[in-house]
Amino acid sequence: MKKLSLFVILISSSILAIQIPLDRVVSVYGIRENQLIGYGLVTGLAGKGDSRNSASNKTIVSLLKRYGVEAPLKGKYRNTAAVMVTASLPPFVSSGEKIDVHVSALGDAKSLNGGVLLQTPLYAANGQVYAVAQGVLLNPEAAGNGIKRSRYSFTGYELFSGRDYRSKQARTFYLPAGAIVEKEVPTNYVFTDTNQKKYFELVLKDFSLSHAYSILQKIQELVNEKKIEGIDTAYLTASGRIRVQLKQSANSLQTIASLLNTPVSIQPRAKVIIDSKTGFIFISGDVMLDKAAFVNTS
Repeated sequence: MKKLSLFVILISSSILAIQIPLDRVVSVYGIRENQLIGYGLVTGLAGKGDSRNSASNKTIVSLLKRYGVEAPLKGKYRNTAAVMVTASLPPFVSSGEKIDVHVSALGDAKSLNGGVLLQTPLYAANGQVYAVAQGVLLNPEAAGNGIKRSRYSFTGYELFSGRDYRSKQARTFYLPAGAIVEKEVPTNYVFTDTNQKKYFELVLKDFSLSHAYSILQKIQELVNEKKIEGIDTAYLTASGRIRVQLKQSANSLQTIASLLNTPVSIQPRAKVIIDSKTGFIFISGDVMLDKAAFVNTS
C-alpha cells in the first residue's frame, strides 16, 4: 500500500468579481410566493385506490350527500384515494390565471396514475381559498404532447419526491396548470417612513455584509450618475436590508424593475469542496492553501 506523500504548497487562487443582474442576488421585501394546500379526492383508479382509509370514506360519503346520494360509510371505494394538493401562488398573479400543483397520496393507494383529481379548494395560511385545483393525473408518456405547462412552472417533470414521474405506480404527481386562481393576493412592497417618504427594501438571498456594501455602492453610483430614474437615496438598515428611498414622482414598479436588471460586481464566496470518492478538489472564490499533507491510499 502506498502510504504518504508530503507536499508544501502555497497557492493563491484569485477569481475576479463577476457581473450578474441584481435580481440574482437580492429579492424585494414583500414580493414573495404564498404556499397553498388542500385536501381532495382522486377517482377512477381501477381498484388501485385506498384500501382502508376512513378519511377518504367520510369524504366520499360527504361528497355524494351533496348530490342527494346516500352511501354507506364502511363501503369499499377502491377506485378512489385521499390526496393532499399543494401549490405556490406567485406574486402579481391575476384571478383566472393557472398555476401548477403537486398531488400526493394520503393513504395506501397503489397508484394515482390515470385518476381524476376532483375540484379541490386550495387554502393559504390565513384560511382563505385562493385557487381551485382539478385535472387528470396522466402519465406523460401516454399523454404525448397534450400536456401544457403554465408560465409559472419552475420545477419540471423530474422532481417527484424521489420517484420517477413516468412510473405507472406513481403516488406523487405534478399537474401543470392544474389550478385556477380565484383570488388575488395583495402585494405590498412599497412603504412609507415617518417623514412620509416612499421606500422599498432589498433582501440579500445569501447575506454577506461585503456583498450588501458592494450593492449599496452600485446603487449610489447609479443615483449620482443619474443612470436610473426614481431613486432618491439608499442606505443599509440595522436588519441588514438595503433601503432604497423613492422620489415622490417615481413609478415604483418601473424603478424596481430597472434596478433589478442592473448588473453588479459580486465576489464569489470562498468554497472548497472535496469529493472523497474521486479525490477531486473544487475551489471557488479567493482561496489560499498553506502547508498541507496529501495521503494516497490506492
